Amino acid sequence: MDIDPDNGGSNSGYGGFRRDAGPDLDMFNNKKMLFFDVGANKAYTIATWLSLWMLNLSINPQVLADYLRTKLKLNDCGAYGDCKEEGFIKFNSSLRMKKTIEIYAFEPQPTTYEILSQMKQWINVSFLYTYQLALSNETKISTLQKCPPGGEICGLETKTNLSTENHVATKVITLDKFLEEQNITEKKLIY
Repeated sequence: MDIDPDNGGSNSGYGGFRRDAGPDLDMFNNKKMLFFDVGANKAYTIATWLSLWMLNLSINPQVLADYLRTKLKLNDCGAYGDCKEEGFIKFNSSLRMKKTIEIYAFEPQPTTYEILSQMKQWINVSFLYTYQLALSNETKISTLQKCPPGGEICGLETKTNLSTENHVATKVITLDKFLEEQNITEKKLIY
């Protein structure tokens, strides 16, 4: 959808956000903003969020891809070419709101969780929390297909008696239970 140039230009290059989106970006006023990345994988979505809300970090999906490739020797662009996205680095910085953010990232796959943990250590921020959990409609231990590091097509299994050679036991929790355990009472969530 194009926007009338007299009212802020077009959407192009802003990931769906309008350049004149100041009031929309300020939807939480002075409240803390909570972000949930379910199936965070290699953190390309997190890198996009950081490019918008934490400009000072200079992290976007392209920068993350370079880190994954050079430091972790993982040459994986994501299932949808995520590493080619520039995020919001070119977004008009005068429209960025001074917000307190918290990011909760969930990645149940053990080898991919290790990548996510290393990425967290690399960016070295206190507002990113990572969990080796899957979110679902019930809290239990479930079975997850084993996947290579960074793999994006492995999912929870509903069958029982699956081989441990190709599967791993995984803690599964509901979002409500997670929020309760973490004492998160804010109800306006972005995920």
